Amino acid sequence: MAQPDAQPVGNSVGEMMRERSHIGSIIQVVLFCALVGQHAGAEQVTALFLGNSHTYFNDLPSLVRNLAESAGDTLVVDSSAPGGCTLAYPPNAHLYDVLSISLIETGGWDYVVLQEQSQIPVIPYIRDNYMYPGAVALDSIIHANTPCCHTTFFMTWGWENGGQHSFGGYTSPDFADYDEMQDSVRTSYMRIADSLSAPVAPAGVAWQNAIHDGFPLSLFNPDGYHPSLSGSYLAACVFYATFFQKSPSGLTFTGGLSEDHAYWLQAIADSTVLFHLSEWNIDSDMPYSSFEYDWFLARRYLDCSMALPDPIRPNRLLLDFGDGEDGKCPAALQRTVFGVDQCVPGARLQADVQFPALYRTRNQLGSGVRRSGKRRSRGISSRHFKLVPN
Repeated sequence: MAQPDAQPVGNSVGEMMRERSHIGSIIQVVLFCALVGQHAGAEQVTALFLGNSHTYFNDLPSLVRNLAESAGDTLVVDSSAPGGCTLAYPPNAHLYDVLSISLIETGGWDYVVLQEQSQIPVIPYIRDNYMYPGAVALDSIIHANTPCCHTTFFMTWGWENGGQHSFGGYTSPDFADYDEMQDSVRTSYMRIADSLSAPVAPAGVAWQNAIHDGFPLSLFNPDGYHPSLSGSYLAACVFYATFFQKSPSGLTFTGGLSEDHAYWLQAIADSTVLFHLSEWNIDSDMPYSSFEYDWFLARRYLDCSMALPDPIRPNRLLLDFGDGEDGKCPAALQRTVFGVDQCVPGARLQADVQFPALYRTRNQLGSGVRRSGKRRSRGISSRHFKLVPN
């Protein structure tokens, strides 16, 4: 079978370093500051795509970035996408690629997207001996450099006519059609994602839904496995919904498609991703509706914090975001709350948050627990934050 090839694309990398830290006995010194005037629904996300031609065809990262821009959000994105690249099957593999590893080690990513070569997920021997161990190894490198990063799997799509696939001397079953192959691709990605508790961007499922919904344009390039512009645009809408937990429906960026076709694909991505967040291991605690205050900035770093319940006030949590040691701190959060560009020397950033009475925890809270439950806050402002001396 032919393997995809072309040149990788990429965009500039922003830095936003965060690190988990332990809560100790501390004296709280509350500093009240005004919140920077920023649109309540606007977010900035950093993402690194590690893929191949399924990523660089039609410049998928740029499509996602442009969708975010049309929503008033910001996506700082970079990519490494050599043609035919695998996760770990040498020599053409991200695990052994100097650029890919260097980009991971840059750190500060909210998401690092892993996309396997399109045939490997359906070839059991290569999948089990290269894709899965490679994903685990890359996930380890990602979290060693950015502990709070979400390793995210780009679930691709089956080939248009199914068929039998060969790679490295090993073969897949002979799939009767696209749907049969798509189901196998889905199963393979979900198995590794579930084992790592990692999010999935279910582009392949969105393709399947669009095809069954009667979308009138082909999602496939004439070769039967690469994406057409429509296919890439649908994948981009899936990534927007995955990264921001917001609906792409109604966004003005259409990527060169007609409005009718673009809005159709936006709706497919919306229903595929946002109606099934837990199925794709996307943190359902991340709300995708607007809030009065910049709650999104707090929740983006919440997974990076250590959380302790207050035994006297059960609806309150003390969240510790670290002290900026070695330059690793939620600088963007401090900048937004306190109007400073760098971490405050010798101080930790904390939030003391009270949630509504309907607040419910999904997990038992305690030292070392990073996810604090289902949050539907009325809003969070700078008065919830404080700097405390080490």
